[in-house]
Amino acid sequence: MRSAVRLSTILILLVSISACGRKIGPSEIPIQTTETFTGTIGPQGASHHAFTVNYAVTFTDATLTLTSLTKVSDGSVPAISVGLAFGNTNSTGSVCTRAPSYTRVAVSVNQPLPTVDVPFIDGLYCVQIFDNPAVPTITEPLNYTLQVVHY
Repeated sequence: MRSAVRLSTILILLVSISACGRKIGPSEIPIQTTETFTGTIGPQGASHHAFTVNYAVTFTDATLTLTSLTKVSDGSVPAISVGLAFGNTNSTGSVCTRAPSYTRVAVSVNQPLPTVDVPFIDGLYCVQIFDNPAVPTITEPLNYTLQVVHY
């Protein structure tokens, strides 16, 4: 009985040691990507952009930032906030469904919207900018730039 326990212990140690010495493959190294999206949004409108998370080994996080918001008419910067969200998209990226946990209805320029945990596995997702329907702030068409940092 003692020799069986010793043999089991030795086998467990050998497996543990070999697993620790295993080299990490290229797909297991997370590579952070920054994507920039631009567009125009009007009063009570919404606009979205699809992005792809490529890291398949485990779940990862992301950050969304509105980096620029200007009036189409004269290029001035409005003193307003808008809504930002991460969401799920269909296979073509044509529909973006906001994730309630990752939606903020009042975000200013350069105010990051990070995920509070690690919700993304490899796949297609979206980000959305929108005028808050409950308290609209957009009164004329605006140009925007969004930046998404993800794996």
